[in-house]
Amino acid sequence: MSAPRLQLPDREYLLFEAGLDDLAQMVIHSGPSWGGHEPALFWPEDRAWFVATEFGQVVTLVGGTHALVADLVADQRPSVAEISVGQQPEARWTD
Repeated sequence: MSAPRLQLPDREYLLFEAGLDDLAQMVIHSGPSWGGHEPALFWPEDRAWFVATEFGQVVTLVGGTHALVADLVADQRPSVAEISVGQQPEARWTD
């Protein structure tokens, strides 16, 4: 697949520009054409927030304003824990 690449320590990423509807389709259809992987890093054009998922992990990290984090923590649908920069997240399984 031809796309610009982002090299981070121990990992290389393909870079794509897409809207949220496109992102949702990539997650739903993350099959062999995507190497079997969903998008791992994504953020809006204004960089107001950032989402990172790691292959083989049960956590997704969301960076954003204190208000965004408070809204996520208050929402009872996902299992959310607030952590500080540099702190390692603890994986928590939910039913």
